[in-house]
Amino acid sequence: MKTSKNSGKILILMLLVIVIVILIIITGMIANRKSGELSNNIKGDSGEKTVEEEIEVENIFETLNFEKAIDDVEKKKDRGTAEVADLINLGVSYYNTGDFDKAKEAYGDAIAKDPNSAYAYTNLGNVFRDEENYREAETNYRKAIKVDSAFINAYLNLAVMFYALERDKNKAVQVLNQGLVNNSGNELLTGLLGEYSK
Repeated sequence: MKTSKNSGKILILMLLVIVIVILIIITGMIANRKSGELSNNIKGDSGEKTVEEEIEVENIFETLNFEKAIDDVEKKKDRGTAEVADLINLGVSYYNTGDFDKAKEAYGDAIAKDPNSAYAYTNLGNVFRDEENYREAETNYRKAIKVDSAFINAYLNLAVMFYALERDKNKAVQVLNQGLVNNSGNELLTGLLGEYSK
């Protein structure tokens, strides 16, 4: 009976993670466009790429064609043109194809390029969580919070992990309260806190 209760909670956890991963991908693409990382001409193996061709690569992530995304980002990586967002997207793609070792490598590469990437730490935490290495998952979620205390996905993942695994409901509530200190009024954190406080 307890196993089926845990299985249900883990299923809910996995669904929440999928939603969060999709939000991270979308947020990363929006951030790339806002920060001007998308230039008019990007050097490729066969000459110049137009903005439209580069956007086509981003659309691969939107259509969830992870194998194509992996191929495209690996080419950027080989050329030495992969940015942090590319490496995170590579990790997301490997994660979604079930290659956790390659996902960890991609997130590690992203962290090496930007040690303040809360996205990379959180996603790395997700891989460790799914491998049932909860100590490493917690460590990476906490690193994400340390480098960006406003990054709600790290709080959400850490709290959901504590709650779903029944490790410590009080720890989940504590994490959500900490998240609200740094993200006052956030609806996701407030809603989850209300649910976990029952």
